[in-house]
Amino acid sequence: MVSENEGTAGPDLAAAVAQMPFAAALGVVLDAAAADEVRGRLAWAPGRCTTAGIMHGGALMGLADTLGRPPSARRPCSPARCARVR
Repeated sequence: MVSENEGTAGPDLAAAVAQMPFAAALGVVLDAAAADEVRGRLAWAPGRCTTAGIMHGGALMGLADTLGRPPSARRPCSPARCARVR
């Protein structure tokens, strides 16, 4: 099933990215965000690359971190589901 927001960042999805300043600065676009699925993208750009036009690992990890749990999909964290770093 294709989301009606596929390929565009609707107002709610754009607002979710705006809540994450690093993701917004990086240029992350959310295509869909629900409790069971999150889809997004990060366009290739020379400023996000290392040598030879290869996307920087930090940019890719920024995308992964953003899609891992955007604000629109946050739920309270129980000890059984969430790791804590102390």
